[in-house]
Amino acid sequence: MVGVYSILCTTKVPYVYKRDGIFYFNRRVPKDLPRHYRCSRIIIFLKTKSAQAAKVKSVSLASQLDEEWLTLRWSQKDNPVRRFLFDMSFEPSLAPSLSKTKNIYLDEKAGSRPITFSQAADRAVMNVINIAGDKPIDGYTRQDANTDRGIKSAVRH
Repeated sequence: MVGVYSILCTTKVPYVYKRDGIFYFNRRVPKDLPRHYRCSRIIIFLKTKSAQAAKVKSVSLASQLDEEWLTLRWSQKDNPVRRFLFDMSFEPSLAPSLSKTKNIYLDEKAGSRPITFSQAADRAVMNVINIAGDKPIDGYTRQDANTDRGIKSAVRH
């Protein structure tokens, strides 16, 4: 039994390190995908002191990351298959910018409401504009919203 345990301890498990007796998963974000992540390393607390459990979890996490990175790489514009597609040029948006829509909204709704109503709307719109820019309202993406949400949750902690 001692020999089996020593094999587990001496066998290197990729992307795993041990700190204070607990295992962590640690993997660097590839150099071609940093714009998709907030940091250059992905470190995950594996919640185990077992080398075997850490190995199983790390293999699973590494596989999930490899699959996600492959998907991200294939979705990028430099995909070799995309050069066979027609170049789709889009018309510029005729939708008003976010700041203009905020002004229209406040003109319609803020009449008899307290000043805090307008202040909250101004603050919310300025947060989005600072992160994603003052775009036409149909130009915002889910990624813009997720970035805004991620920054707000980081500020709260």
